[in-house]
Amino acid sequence: MIVLLFIFSLTPFIQGQKCAWDTCPKWSDDKDTINLHIIPHSHDDMGWIKTADDYFTGINGDPLVHVSVSEIYNNIVTELKKDSNKRFSICEVGYLTRWMESSDEELVKDFLTLVGNGQIEFVCGGWVQPDEATTHYVDLVDMYTLGLRKLKNIIGENCTKVRTGWQIDPFGHSREHSNILAMLGYESVYFAREHHKEHDLRIKHRNLEFNWYTSDENPDRALITGIFDAGSLYAPPNNLNWDYRKGYTDPIIDNPNLEGYNVDEFTKRLLLYVVYKELEIASNHMMLLMGGDFCFTNANLQFDNIDKLIKIANNITTKKINAFYSTPSCYTSAINKSIPSWTNKTSDFFPYADKDHAYWTGYFTSKPAMKGLVRQSSNIVNSVRQLGVFALFQGLDEYSVKELKLEKALGLSQHHDGITGTSKEFVTQDYERRLLDGWDTAESAFND
Repeated sequence: MIVLLFIFSLTPFIQGQKCAWDTCPKWSDDKDTINLHIIPHSHDDMGWIKTADDYFTGINGDPLVHVSVSEIYNNIVTELKKDSNKRFSICEVGYLTRWMESSDEELVKDFLTLVGNGQIEFVCGGWVQPDEATTHYVDLVDMYTLGLRKLKNIIGENCTKVRTGWQIDPFGHSREHSNILAMLGYESVYFAREHHKEHDLRIKHRNLEFNWYTSDENPDRALITGIFDAGSLYAPPNNLNWDYRKGYTDPIIDNPNLEGYNVDEFTKRLLLYVVYKELEIASNHMMLLMGGDFCFTNANLQFDNIDKLIKIANNITTKKINAFYSTPSCYTSAINKSIPSWTNKTSDFFPYADKDHAYWTGYFTSKPAMKGLVRQSSNIVNSVRQLGVFALFQGLDEYSVKELKLEKALGLSQHHDGITGTSKEFVTQDYERRLLDGWDTAESAFND
């Protein structure tokens, strides 16, 4: 409670400050120059191989999942403080809320400073990064409402009006989900998975970025939409990936007096990436994602190598490259001004297949008991809300407290490894336990 009061006392601290979209780096308008937007991020599943709490704290780990989201946030703050040019994008509000409510005052103050000077951008905005096939639109609206409301309450309005949908891991994408984002005021959505044949066609015609028209009722409603590379999805190429858990590549050694000096090698790697990607894009702006599942546990190592990579890119003489730290909203602003003509889409991205005869459709119906429990929980939380409206006329407010526990559990279950049934069985049981605990709390409202 003391930390929460401290957070609320600092909310005016970032009002009037510049947000990430107000502090975009300068890019080149020269059509022969590739503007390389390097976007650090960490995709932090709220449950999958471990439960959300175990991922947050880091307990019950093994070499595959020995991570702590809390430590990722701690280390990100430390690194961003060192250099005002560095940027980071945060998605899962459920983890952010846990972290802010459990961190010390100085760390929270530093975090809010970074938000207020534009170094941290909030993407997605939901409590989790949701599935788009098995979720109900009412639950999606509630999940985004919970996340956006929490952002506003703990950080303030100034830099929490999320602009970017960030659906980088779900297994296909629905027009209706993006329609919800558009009605919430989002301007773009980015994701990694579409049918492999459609992806090949988009690469061929350079339209991985396009306008997605999301509504029959409002023909003008659309989101700028971007799709990542099918090979590395939302991570960098293996030979430019310094996530210490993956062991993908050596660090950049830029001191010529040391054995292992490898600037020339990384120059070749970067040039190959840029030349390859240049064949896919329709403007002179290129996104290089630096992140992946639970990345930046060792933020110092990753940022140190990204710094060196930016220096290498900007010193290349055989090709004009302007590399810099960026965020999704800055990239969206750049391509919106640079792509000469946009293609359009009006349908879903279902079903998803990453290769021939490999359709990701089993999760539409797997673990039906879990899916049914989510639906029942949705009915209960909405019933409690109706009771809460009547209670307000009586001067009572305890119903909102009873609603919140189930609301959080319901929001958590919308995760793309939650309601889908694609997590470990004991993780599914954790989702179910939270829902049932929320039931007990919420149903007590009916007895009061």
